[in-house]
Amino acid sequence: SRGLGSRLRADIVPFVASLVLGTCAVFALPPFSIPAVLPISFGGLFYLTIGKGRTRAFLAGWAFGLGFFLFGLSWIAESFFVDAERFGWMAAPAVIGLAGALALFPAAAMAVFAATKTTGVSGVLVFAACWSGSEWLRGTVLTGFPWNLIAYAWVDYDVPRQMAALFGSYGLGLLTVLLSTLPTVIFTRDRWQ
Repeated sequence: SRGLGSRLRADIVPFVASLVLGTCAVFALPPFSIPAVLPISFGGLFYLTIGKGRTRAFLAGWAFGLGFFLFGLSWIAESFFVDAERFGWMAAPAVIGLAGALALFPAAAMAVFAATKTTGVSGVLVFAACWSGSEWLRGTVLTGFPWNLIAYAWVDYDVPRQMAALFGSYGLGLLTVLLSTLPTVIFTRDRWQ
């Protein structure tokens, strides 16, 4: 029916867009080191989660994280091919499983962000804090997995990298996400007031 098709599109399009945005965010990290993609990636995720319910925001965050970790950690598969005959079959399930599990952190961050119902510049502050909080949790919970922190986007850039000495990786990540998301509010100001 027409209503079902519209609802399906309303669910699938943001999910796929979030997956693509998460994948694009990896291009900010080494070895690519193109931080110019961050306003597109985080601005897009902000746009897809602001004003949404917690479930939709959770799914958008999970899809973003899935794309981010699938692409960003795909190199892990190489270790399974050292003895490909015995362990090669494990490569895809291991990377997909790890990416899916790690994606729960940005998913939770976006659900918390959606629950606050903040908009405008204060929404950007909350969004960045939620993302950074999820990175800190990911780096601390259980044994921690602090790989592919968004602050790593500045590894190849001397001046921004120096800010990590003042704020640490998580503080620099907070600042990075904040500044990357701010243009979305500025250019769509009327919508978020």
